[in-house]
Amino acid sequence: MAYPVLDTSFVKFVRGPGWKKTPHYNTVTQKPAAGRGVVTASLVPYPTWDFEVHIEWARGDEKTPTSIIAAFMDVYMQCLGSGGFFLVADPNDNAITTGAGIMLNVTPGAGTPMGTTGDGVSTMFQLARTIGPSGLAQDIIQNVNGSPTSVNINGSPTVAYSISSTGVVTFTSAPTGTLSWGGNFYYLCQFTEDTLQDLARVGAIPNVVTPAVMDGLWSCGNIKFSSVFI
Repeated sequence: MAYPVLDTSFVKFVRGPGWKKTPHYNTVTQKPAAGRGVVTASLVPYPTWDFEVHIEWARGDEKTPTSIIAAFMDVYMQCLGSGGFFLVADPNDNAITTGAGIMLNVTPGAGTPMGTTGDGVSTMFQLARTIGPSGLAQDIIQNVNGSPTSVNINGSPTVAYSISSTGVVTFTSAPTGTLSWGGNFYYLCQFTEDTLQDLARVGAIPNVVTPAVMDGLWSCGNIKFSSVFI
């Protein structure tokens, strides 16, 4: 299925902390009957991401297809508000180098599920990445932008694979050793709200020397969306 792509060129009109992003987990906390401490369990091993954007101003209108506002409304309305999915390339985080690109074993019946190395038996691996120096903070990548720039076995590039629409690489022969990859990626996202309550046209401002300068400008705060897995 083809998803609409949100044009992030409006980010140049975002001021200060107007582009916010945070990893999102789902943890259950239970206080034991003895009342000593708490017991916690995370329901998800990998995060989704929450975004919040505030556009200070952008020029355009509904009738100008090439304007930023019309392009944004196009995606929002194709999704029926929060009813559908869209792709977004975070302007600050949309590419992965082979040093951070890893693969997780998702072969049915694998001896080490979600393991990061080839075992010579498994052929199916989910694209992922590490964040930070420990290598333990892992993030699933499902939506490659184009094709991976490289897929490597023990540091050597290979083309003996296919890749699914959800970022699962299937090797022609089961690899052994270190697996890595690099390339560009999208986040598959869903809007949080069915309406944009803070979308407003600034319009011309009277009693200024050049009121037309402000005509056709829009602002919008609290645009919220979150990434999803499929």
